[in-house]
Amino acid sequence: MKTDHKPLERTFVEKKEVPKMATNRLTRCAFILSAYNYEVQHVPAKENALADALSRIAIQAGKVSNHEKQPSCQLPNLRLQNLPVTKKELKRELIRDEELSKVMAYMERG
Repeated sequence: MKTDHKPLERTFVEKKEVPKMATNRLTRCAFILSAYNYEVQHVPAKENALADALSRIAIQAGKVSNHEKQPSCQLPNLRLQNLPVTKKELKRELIRDEELSKVMAYMERG
């Protein structure tokens, strides 16, 4: 996975826990990505101009694209701390998340 957001390179290290102050969206992304083997590589925006430009395009108010209707793993600017999250804390936050709590219930009960 390539990103121009340098802190994500440290955040999404397979054997590290998600930082304690991570947003719900970041936690969801980490949960989704945990099913895959991947490496995170930082690519400066100046070397990836197309992705940088696409990430800055303004969306017209009131219009929802097909892309926005699909589940996504967008990572906004984040303030991160290097405090790990325990499994208990992650489970608690996953239960609080409306969408992921349904996924967990389906996985547990079918």
